[in-house]
Order: sequence, then structure tokens, then C-alpha cells
Amino acid sequence: MSRVNILDSSITNKIAAGEVVEKPAAIVKELVENSIDAKSKNIIVKITSGGKNSIEIIDDGEGIHRDDIEKIFLPHATSKISSEEDLFNINSFGFRGEALPSIASVSRVSLKSRSEEFDYGMSISLEGGTIINKEECSCNIGTEIIVKDIFFNTPARLKFLKSESRETAIIRDVMTKLAISNYEIGFEYISNGKLIFKTNGMSLRDAIIDIFGFNILNNLFFVENKCEKVHIFGYLGDINFCKSSRNNQYLFVNNRIVKNRNLILSIENAYRDYLTVNKYPFFITFLNIDPKDIDVNIHPTKAEIKFEDERMIYSFLYKTYANELNDCLSNSTLVKKNDITGIITSNDKLLSLSKKNVSPFSKEELQRLMDKRDKLDSYNTNNKIETLPYDLVNNEEFDKNHFEELNENLKFEILNNTQTSDFRIIGQYNKTYIIGEWYDNFYIIDQHVAHEKILFEEFINKIKNGNILKQVIIPSIVHLNELSYSTYQNNKHYFDNCGFTIETFGDNSIIIREVPFEFRDCDAKSLILDIIQNIDNFGSGTLAEVKYDLIATKACKNAIKANCILNDQEIKILISKLMKLENPFTCPHGRPIIIKFSLNEIEIMFKRT
Repeated sequence: MSRVNILDSSITNKIAAGEVVEKPAAIVKELVENSIDAKSKNIIVKITSGGKNSIEIIDDGEGIHRDDIEKIFLPHATSKISSEEDLFNINSFGFRGEALPSIASVSRVSLKSRSEEFDYGMSISLEGGTIINKEECSCNIGTEIIVKDIFFNTPARLKFLKSESRETAIIRDVMTKLAISNYEIGFEYISNGKLIFKTNGMSLRDAIIDIFGFNILNNLFFVENKCEKVHIFGYLGDINFCKSSRNNQYLFVNNRIVKNRNLILSIENAYRDYLTVNKYPFFITFLNIDPKDIDVNIHPTKAEIKFEDERMIYSFLYKTYANELNDCLSNSTLVKKNDITGIITSNDKLLSLSKKNVSPFSKEELQRLMDKRDKLDSYNTNNKIETLPYDLVNNEEFDKNHFEELNENLKFEILNNTQTSDFRIIGQYNKTYIIGEWYDNFYIIDQHVAHEKILFEEFINKIKNGNILKQVIIPSIVHLNELSYSTYQNNKHYFDNCGFTIETFGDNSIIIREVPFEFRDCDAKSLILDIIQNIDNFGSGTLAEVKYDLIATKACKNAIKANCILNDQEIKILISKLMKLENPFTCPHGRPIIIKFSLNEIEIMFKRT
């Protein structure tokens, strides 16, 4: 029988290093954060060979007291906290006293430092965690540390490092985040003798320019908002400045680099109306929160964080960014609401916005449109529709009285503009796009996405008012795994509210008996599986998310498709309904509905200016 052994410090330090020192970039992060905690104003970082050969950090901070030069390499030796209570009010980046002993145990380290009260400093050298030299030295106030030959004594760890170019790229990403999150500190980052960037330590705007350049800054706009619990500020990318990956997303909590999936999704969902599939926004977001309301002591690298009131923060962040994006559409070819709130006429005649014309499509009108379905493209109900939080229950914009008020205001505004402007329907291009003119602007409207958005809003209203018609179908049995079944059980009442009649049918199985009338032609089983999967992906099953998924799917299926001829009356009805929407500019999947060209833009294209 094996006996219990007490491991010596050399082994335990190597074990700890496996958690704290995953790669060279982790060493850079820990050492730079130590310099930040030392109140440095300027920090220089030099690396060679992706940090494998050497990492050098030079700062002008407070330095280390000469009597503490050995202590800092002992496990759990720290100047950041002194009592258990301090763990619940952490204002520094480091606090565990693990980084330096972990780094020293798997590398060769040289450090020299001087604090203000002494005329000279101290230097110390370690190899594999063992002190090999310590002496007085001449140096400036601050600290200089050099880490060489990482994992020289743990070859198993060394072989798992990535290529030099990849490790270099990872370090650059870490340095970018450190320089942005601590923009009031001047950073100089040098790789293999080449200056990568240098910041002046003045402002966030200056840091963005120094790191990314003016071209990037010109595609960003500043955002700031605060409530009792949190202060949000940073820069958001313009809706046209989207990327194919999440590599340009920077999130900081109390200036700390953090990973939080739900916070990122909250920001991405604010963009959901404006971005197409597989495109991600560029953002730099700072959240300042009382340290007592967060817990950073839950991960070895302190990259994850817990909030006392997560839902409030997610909701506040989403609403802040959604409102800002709605107000800051900057692409001149994407139409803004005040560009199109005017009269809609054909052949110079005012299109009446009486109840008859602006109410939802009449049965006869719908039938005439749906008769064209033989010409429509088929819709695959297995297509996965991504979700976004959209609080319908408490959203006054979907209140019936608000709609009536909006209709009256719109009609009043339109009638009062009859003497000065009109929207002239020119016709239909390629049986897909509606062409129109208003003042000196030329408009192109995608009839499919326009009708899609109209149906989208109509179905939202039905859910809000609880008047969804149900269609009995041939019972469909769906077998779920344990996770999916648990998701369904936790969100069953949401399915009920959306017009589904679903019952439990044995272990981890359900049976679908009724669906909303609009889904009568869908594959009910695939639809339910997609919705459950979307809830799992998002991480929470809110009513709004389920509704959004249903509505977006339904809108795609029933909307007029491309290559469908519309007569003048159908075009008028479609446009008048579109103009009534709160956001008539993008479809449920982020595609633009209306494109505008000014006369000046057209003349530039023809080189007339």
C-alpha cells in the first residue's frame, strides 16, 4: 500500500507553476501586473524568441525594500494583503504571492531593485528556485527583472510550448490588453529588438492610436454610462467595422483583464440587429465596480471573475450599448429613422395611412401574397437562428397603446409633410428590390428582408398580447439528452407562452401536440431542438430569447422571397408597414433592409463632382 508523502517545496512550486505559468505570456502578464501594483509610471517589456529565451521587465515603480528581496520568492509572500478581510476588497492585480516563486522554480531569474529610501539597490539571482547570488548594486528607483530559459528544468512542459511566432503573437495580445487597460501608464514593448508599440500614458484615446493607429480610432465611438453599481465606458466599433473573429474584443473589470462569456455575449447581442452571421464587433469595454461586489479569487490566473449581481450588470451593459448603437449609426448608406419618416406616395399622390392601409395585412392581401409561394425559395427549418436578449415583457415599445400613439404621430407627421416632400415609388428591380426616391435621395429596399421584419414585429406583438393561434399537428416525439431535457424543463412555461403544447413523454422525451399557426408547415421536432440548443448556447433560458428565436425563424419562412413580382399596391402596403416599425433598418438576422444613396454620392460615382 502506498504511503502518504509530504512534497518538498521544489515540487510544490513546480506544481503551482503549472497553474500560474502556463506559457511565456503568463509570465509577462504576472510581472507587468506586479509593476503596475508598484505604481509605475513607465514600463518597458522586452522579449526574445517568443519569450522562450528571455523576458525582461523594467519599471520605475516603488521598488522592493532591500530586506524583502529574498522574501518575494517565498510561496504566499505578498505585500498586497495582510488579513482575510482584504480578500473581499482587493484593489491590486496580485495578492496571492504565487507568481514569483512559481516563475523562479521553472526558469533562471535575475532581479535588481531599489526603493526610494535607499541610495543603492539589491540584486538577486535564482536558478530553478534556488538562490545562487545576492548582492548590493547600483540601480535606479524601481525594479528590473529578467527571466531566461523558461521550463529548462521541466522538459515535459517545454515541449508543449507553441512555435516562436505563435508565442510571440500571444504575448503581443497580452501586452495590448495590458497597455489599453492601464492607459495612464506609458508602455514600451520590444520583441526581438524591434519596437512593436509605445504608449504615452496620457489617455485611452492616445493608447488606441499608439497601438492600433488612427484608422482604427476613426471606426470607433466613445460610450459611457453609469448607475449605482457600475460605471461603463470605452469604445465601440462602428457597425461596419466588424471582424470574422473575437480577437479584437477587449473587456476589463476594474482594469483587470477578464474572461466572461456572458458579458461578451451581452455586448455582441447589442450588435445583433446590425451584424450578419459569423461577424463580431470590435469593442474596448471598461467596467468599474466596487471591489466588494466582485470575487477575483476563483481562478489560478485571476482571469475569471464572479459578480454579486450578475444579471443587473449584463442587462445594464446590453441596454447601454444597444441604445448607443441605435443612436450612432454612422454609415451614410444605411438609413436612419429620421431619413424616411415622411410621406409615402406613388405618382405624386399621398398614400393614405388610414386604418385600412396601415393595419396588419388583411386576409385577402395575405392570401394574394401567399399564393405566390410556388415561386418562393424553400426555407430550411434546421437553420440555426442565434438568440439575443430582448425583454418583451417590460418593453413599453411593444405596448398596444404605444403602437396606437406611434401610428397617430406618424400619420400626423406624414400629413404635415405633404406640402414639402414625397416618397416616389419608381418600381421593382430584378423582382427583388423596391426602388424609390425621396427628396434628392435614392432608396433601395430589399422586399424579402422588409417583409421578414414586418412579420417579425407582428409575431412579437402576438406573443406580447397572448393571442397566438395554435395548430394541432400529428404528435411528434422528441428524444433529448439529459442536458437538453433539463433545459426544456427549466423553460417549459416559455414554450407554452409562445404557443406550443408540449408534454412529457417518458424519460428525457417530450411529445409536441400543437404549434403556433405560423409554424404549421415547419418540422416541429427540428424547430424545438434548435430552440433548446440556442438556450444552451446562450447559457440562460429567458422568455425573450425563446421568443426571438421563434420569431426570427417564422419570419424567414413566411416572408416574400426574392424573384417575386409585386404590384404597385402590394409595394405601397409593404413600405407603409415597414415605416411603422420601431427599427425598420435591419432584419432579425442583421441584414440591412434599406440602403440610401444621396445625390452627391451618385454624382461622385459618375465623376460629376
